[in-house]
Amino acid sequence: ARAGDLGPLRAWYAARAPGDHVDAVFRAANVRYVVCTNVPFDAREASRFVDAGCCVDPATGLFRGWHPGDDDAATADGRFRTALRVDALLAGDWATVAAALRARGLDATLGAARLFLTAWARRYGAEYLMASTPGDLRYAAGDAALEPGWPSATRLVDEVLVPVARDLDLPLALKLGCVRRLAPDL
Repeated sequence: ARAGDLGPLRAWYAARAPGDHVDAVFRAANVRYVVCTNVPFDAREASRFVDAGCCVDPATGLFRGWHPGDDDAATADGRFRTALRVDALLAGDWATVAAALRARGLDATLGAARLFLTAWARRYGAEYLMASTPGDLRYAAGDAALEPGWPSATRLVDEVLVPVARDLDLPLALKLGCVRRLAPDL
């Protein structure tokens, strides 16, 4: 294609079946599967897996109307596996966490946050928990919360994240000192 003329490339991709293209890319890269992180605190992204109004059932720890093993397009291709992205917890961003809890019919409590993460890990079929931590993360007794009345990042790690990882036997991957929005135009 000539510089600036994307028409032929677009036509070539449009003529390929998506599954055939994925097969070719995986073969060329010599990979069996990839792991994509999924953010349960992002309503738009989460809606690909669970309807926006769907609540967590405290009795089962699952989303109402969904059961492990249910067939669905979001997780049908086993080559695309998931990890549960939990950055908001490590950042101590209780406003984001609390809004996500309330949107799923839960109270804004640490116990509800554990239930929420457990439900999402099960729904996603998460391979592990993943967080990019802010550069100023402080993990220590007595660390300060971002806002009065919020739990600190240390409490969120100790009372939410670690118990969920332990209960579900999931590893926790941390990318320490992440700096965001260095090039927002990209």
